[in-house]
Amino acid sequence: MKRTSLALLALAAALVGARFAAPHGGKVTWNEPKNVKDYEAMVEQCNQTGRPILLYFTMDGCHFCAELDAGAFSDDTVVKATEKLTRIMLIAGRYDAIAKKFGVNGYPQVFFLKPDGTKATEGSREAGELIKQIDDTVGKFSRSPKWVESEETAAAQAKEEGKPLVIVYRDDKAKSDAALAEFGALPLAALYDKAVWVQRTIDPKSDDAKALGLSALPAMWIVNVRVEDPKARVVKKVTLPKSGAALKTELAAVLKSWKKDEATK
Repeated sequence: MKRTSLALLALAAALVGARFAAPHGGKVTWNEPKNVKDYEAMVEQCNQTGRPILLYFTMDGCHFCAELDAGAFSDDTVVKATEKLTRIMLIAGRYDAIAKKFGVNGYPQVFFLKPDGTKATEGSREAGELIKQIDDTVGKFSRSPKWVESEETAAAQAKEEGKPLVIVYRDDKAKSDAALAEFGALPLAALYDKAVWVQRTIDPKSDDAKALGLSALPAMWIVNVRVEDPKARVVKKVTLPKSGAALKTELAAVLKSWKKDEATK
């Protein structure tokens, strides 16, 4: 009887240990800075690209950290959702100055940060709530143009407001995702209100793409919707990806001539 009880206890202990055997951060892909300076460089990169941050303070040998790693941070839906953010993990004892800055007094602690590295809110340890917080953070703090839902609506808005229409043609591949990320870059942000923006997902092999003359994606077209001729209305075609600074240069050149056009009317 005693042997059976001991065996059951050993099995239970093994199961508990297996449950919390996830590595730091679970299945989430984290950036781990080498030091405080490296962390500051990561934050500056986020500030330049307009990406909010998920900041995770954890600790070696921490039971509750292991629970979070094996639970919410190993939930596939959470893992996928975190891809919208820059994920940074800091292990206790290596980044005391940063922990002090955020008032960390126990582990684990999770924070959502704005792209400039300032605190937005404290994160939950529960998967469902964490997903809601991720969506809220991305919606509130991601720097990007105000993308209009459809090309038709965007064209009507551009015509009414007398602005260029910026169309980003894309597909579902990683190259398009990378190109879209550059539209959150700090240099371009000053021109967000100077144009109307829309994304259009298109198959480069489709008849629509052939009719438009699109042979490669992603691409950005700057369009003057006041011009009736569909071909003549395309002011500039830009192959993507390009840096945020390069995108600003392309659009700024059009805006400069755009003002001249308006002045001659």
